[in-house]
Amino acid sequence: MNAPLQPKRTAFFATVAGLAGLAVGYASGGWTRDYYAVVVSDFVTEWTPAAVMNWAIQELGSTAETLQLLGAIVLAFALLAGVATAGLLVGYRRSSLDAASRRIPLGLVGGVGGATLLAGAIAWTLTASPLQTVAVGAGVGVPVAVGVLGARAGTDARGEGRSVDPERREVVGVVGALLGIGIISSVLGDLVTNEARAIDAEGLADAESLRAQIESAQAASLGIEGVQPPISEIGGFYTVSKNAVPEIVDEDAWTLSVTGAVAEEIDIDYEALRDRPAEDRFVALRCIGDDLNGDLLDTALWTGFPLSELLEEAGVEASHVEMHAADGYVASVPRETLENGFLAYGMNGQLLPRTHGFPARIHLPGTWGELNVKWIEKLHATDDPVEGFYEERGWNGHARVPGVAKIWTDPANELDDGRLEVGGHAYAGDRGVERVEVSVDGGETWNDAELADPPPGEDVTRQWRYRYEAENRHEVVARTIDGEGNLQPQERSDAFPAGPSGWVSKTVDP
Repeated sequence: MNAPLQPKRTAFFATVAGLAGLAVGYASGGWTRDYYAVVVSDFVTEWTPAAVMNWAIQELGSTAETLQLLGAIVLAFALLAGVATAGLLVGYRRSSLDAASRRIPLGLVGGVGGATLLAGAIAWTLTASPLQTVAVGAGVGVPVAVGVLGARAGTDARGEGRSVDPERREVVGVVGALLGIGIISSVLGDLVTNEARAIDAEGLADAESLRAQIESAQAASLGIEGVQPPISEIGGFYTVSKNAVPEIVDEDAWTLSVTGAVAEEIDIDYEALRDRPAEDRFVALRCIGDDLNGDLLDTALWTGFPLSELLEEAGVEASHVEMHAADGYVASVPRETLENGFLAYGMNGQLLPRTHGFPARIHLPGTWGELNVKWIEKLHATDDPVEGFYEERGWNGHARVPGVAKIWTDPANELDDGRLEVGGHAYAGDRGVERVEVSVDGGETWNDAELADPPPGEDVTRQWRYRYEAENRHEVVARTIDGEGNLQPQERSDAFPAGPSGWVSKTVDP
């Protein structure tokens, strides 16, 4: 009187249950840490071996982050599908015994109830959200119930199992219901996400003046086809994070603390942060995992105030300062590096978006992006700093960002007069870009490129272009000279462990 394993039915309803659990969980949690799949993604990031992570960052670039998210979602799905499989098998077994003895349907109770409770327990363990717990549990439990009831209907009075693989009508109905749930969940989840990421704080008082500064800087553009403008829009400014979603920080509860080896510990809340006299700075950021000719390099106008003010008020008495973020991220730098830094709460005339670190983030001139901590909440002065997230994995973001002239035309623009045009952005950290030189014969001879006027400040990118005549296939090479007279290093190095360097080149075939 044993019910068959029914592999097709089990696979079908386990898949439906896994997808339904993901969908309904998204409806209640959105793309935030209240969604259990996001927490699974954080878990994957934390436990991925350093060698694998470093390889992915170098070889796959920003694609690695997308693949990591997809892998985490597959794992989240597999957990729920596995729970559903166990519930279905228990339900099938018990249903055959129940039918034979005409007892209360314990198979339905045991299989469905067990799957629902276990799926909910997983969600609760990961998110501690009651709503997410109920949503995920129900999302898994209902398809399991449908699967078990169908199997029960396929068992005769003697408890003998007949073939109960899902029929076409059943498949169509279940898939149709799943699609409906998916669409509704997508709409509800997007609403939850948007509401969670909304910022209620008052906007920047001088937003109109800031926009005018940005427009003035944009007017210096050389108008090169295929090359982004001098100042990146917020939506186009690169974002790299160890997190699947931006940290959601309540500005009313947020404080920035200065602790450790200081004369006096201080705390500053968001209101006090905004009450301080503000400065506006054009500053560029470059990711340490950037390709040599990649696009993880952008300039924006940031609003905030110098970190030296906080360090002076606290009386820092240590050699280093650890920067702690609300998401648990930590990075440490020598005190002198932080004294030249900037605490930003505005970006391009708007409040700092959550993806870029709202309520406040750190900017450290001339450093790689990994040290420019988002969602900052504590500065801890110490003579024995801890290793940061990326340092624990072998990276060293403390070296000065080397100069680079990137060739962002693809590979050259053909002008109306028959000449060719190559161009891009050049960057040399807080040393500034003095010149860009271009060779169209593989590095044998060099010519000065035309440089756009830079935005105010040193730690910014500058557009460059070079126009020339050529008929045959040739190699274009670009290099920059920084404000201290240093020539961009020719020798190529990979991004790991201290950032990429070398001359950028492209083959042009007119």
